[in-house]
Amino acid sequence: MRWAITILASTLAYVLASCAHAELVPFPEATMIAEGVEAPKSREFVLSAVEKNRRETSIERLVDVVAGRRWTTFEVPTGTDPDKLREHYAAQLAGQVIFQCEGRDCGRSNTWANQIFGQAVLYGRDQEQAYLAAQVGEELVAVYLIKRGNRRQYAHVEMWQPDVMPPLVLASGDGSQWQAWLAGFARTGFAVVPQVQPKANGELPTAALTLLSSLAASLPDSLNKDLQIVCHLYPGFENNANVEQGLSESLAASTRCAEDASAVFAAAGKTVTPRGVGSLAPNKARPRARLVLVTPKRLTR
Repeated sequence: MRWAITILASTLAYVLASCAHAELVPFPEATMIAEGVEAPKSREFVLSAVEKNRRETSIERLVDVVAGRRWTTFEVPTGTDPDKLREHYAAQLAGQVIFQCEGRDCGRSNTWANQIFGQAVLYGRDQEQAYLAAQVGEELVAVYLIKRGNRRQYAHVEMWQPDVMPPLVLASGDGSQWQAWLAGFARTGFAVVPQVQPKANGELPTAALTLLSSLAASLPDSLNKDLQIVCHLYPGFENNANVEQGLSESLAASTRCAEDASAVFAAAGKTVTPRGVGSLAPNKARPRARLVLVTPKRLTR
């Protein structure tokens, strides 16, 4: 009974604290059809288009955070101009947007609706969707806009409160967003590069290369010693009868991935040794392709 009271009290405290945060102004005459408040837990904040390749969901950029979340879904008046709807929210997020997309550039609406937001009502036409992701103060904000086949339009707004704000690269970013990440790296000797997810073939998306360039430029000379960039890839072996061949291919692809990342650091005058480990260094969390920066002499024991 005591543990139940403790959980209830902590949840209530979170809900009350959430009320103090700023809200985006809804579109005029929009009707709220659903809302929710969720206590902090590990979540993935999306910063790119989402695609569906066979059974796999492909997201080029996302960031892992422990965060509480408040969300609201609105139905927008019939006949609303989609451009005016997008501009309504974009104006409130001006100068704070990390990523945005429109139409088919956002990927599959079905994936956004059911896998990212868990709201089937948001499934609509791929060509009539829009997404904005922003950092507003100490919150992450996601706005998804969609027109369904029946001409109804919806605006879904999420406000996340991370325990620790991750480094995020804005269009006008000056590199200061890496300070907390670099401090953690200096302390432990290793860190996963956030928002970077290599493709299965080892290719690094353009957005990932841009982010790596920002990190390289922000890396102080005091940390530019014995650096290693390690690429982890996790291809699906269940459909590959030759596991040895699959491992060999993943090692080769991860080595190319690490070499491409190392070249970005070299362009910034930093020396980083590339290492590809394929799928041979799993962790306890859900396996995901990733880049890890390591400096062996600083590894904590």
